[in-house]
Amino acid sequence: MLSTMNSAESHKHWPLFLLLLVGFCLRAGLVYMERDSLLLDRDLYIGIARQLIETGEYAHPDTGKLTAYRPPLYPCFLAIGFQVMDPAWFVALSNLVFAVATIWLAHRLCLELKFTPLAHWGIVTVITLDPILIRYTPQAMTETLFTFLVLALVVLMIRWHESMQWKQQAAIGVLLGLCGLCRPTIWAFAGLWGMFELYSKFLKRRLFPLPFEESLQQRLKALPWIAWTVALAMAAPWVVRNYQSLGRPILTTTHGGYTLLLGNNPVFYAEVVNDDSRDVWDGQSLRKWQNELELDLASAHDELSETERDYGLYHRARANIRKDQRSFIKACWLRITRLWSPTPTVSGGLPSIVVYGVGVFYTLLLIGLLPGMFHLKRNPPEKLVPMWLLLLAFTIVHCFYWSNARMRAPLIPFVAVFGVTGWYPIYHFCRHTRDFWLKHRNGNDDNDY
Repeated sequence: MLSTMNSAESHKHWPLFLLLLVGFCLRAGLVYMERDSLLLDRDLYIGIARQLIETGEYAHPDTGKLTAYRPPLYPCFLAIGFQVMDPAWFVALSNLVFAVATIWLAHRLCLELKFTPLAHWGIVTVITLDPILIRYTPQAMTETLFTFLVLALVVLMIRWHESMQWKQQAAIGVLLGLCGLCRPTIWAFAGLWGMFELYSKFLKRRLFPLPFEESLQQRLKALPWIAWTVALAMAAPWVVRNYQSLGRPILTTTHGGYTLLLGNNPVFYAEVVNDDSRDVWDGQSLRKWQNELELDLASAHDELSETERDYGLYHRARANIRKDQRSFIKACWLRITRLWSPTPTVSGGLPSIVVYGVGVFYTLLLIGLLPGMFHLKRNPPEKLVPMWLLLLAFTIVHCFYWSNARMRAPLIPFVAVFGVTGWYPIYHFCRHTRDFWLKHRNGNDDNDY
């Protein structure tokens, strides 16, 4: 009897083992093929990590000065790992571990949401084969780590909704804090989540009264105070450090001004936003704009601190927005379409058949996205709220800041959830439409005789 039960249990889990193996092999194969890119430092994470190892300071690799240009979690993680093993090996192994763990967490998410087996394994398969998640595995960037953290956060939030245990609240706070220290975009989600909790405990109760009356104390107690407190406590050392080192209590980074200006400047408006013949900003024009910006900053000021520079770039971006509001609105739409584009804006040397395949993959997902967001009848809305709010928060942020399809990497597990389940109502609608049409046609045929 016991052996029969064990056999049944192993048959139940074999799809997960297979998908974990497939996900690992695909990513490991790409890591091997692109092993030369493991230490390419596109976002300066490796450079800051080396500064931490060599000087003990969180400093910019180009200037050696204290910095908040990038959030601290990933550089600190790299600095620890680089002292344990070869840097390239550490980047590869850590990204592979996070990628495989993300596939496993996707399985846990589907269990929490009680999907049918077809939807369950369809969602996990999509995440296993996702081109963006695979593409950034061989690179020293935050995509794999941040996607893992965000998915773990959502799984815990769904569990907390059912049990309301304080330990799960504390774990949510830890993960939310780690997400904020990995990529500050998550703070937009945290703000929306806080507003939703206040709405659901106070305003919603006033608009839609419960059959029993909750006291003010009960409603206040039901708020996730522990999660909020722990998340702020996790971020506090970074804020204090920035205040002591840079003179400002920065929660995010000093990179935001540049990314806002990058997508809101006259050259970008003229050459991309208002020029229908161009889809991307020409590399030569971009470098020219960057060089002119540096010369302009150097001529206008003797020497700007990092925080002053960030503030100045924010000021320029806001001035550009006020000066050309029509182009700004068009640029916002462009950024949203780039964030959710089924195909990459730049092919990056990929064969056309690969680009076409990626386009088909994401087009099918995005078709099911909106129907799926409102179709999950098995789950109360409160369980789906974290996923809804994440999609909304990232879309709002990248409506203003520079965006491309890479920026949606942390959202892919939730796009998969809604995109796969969204095909259920589409299928039933098509079937009912076909049945209605056949019935109507047959009725007309009967009348002919």
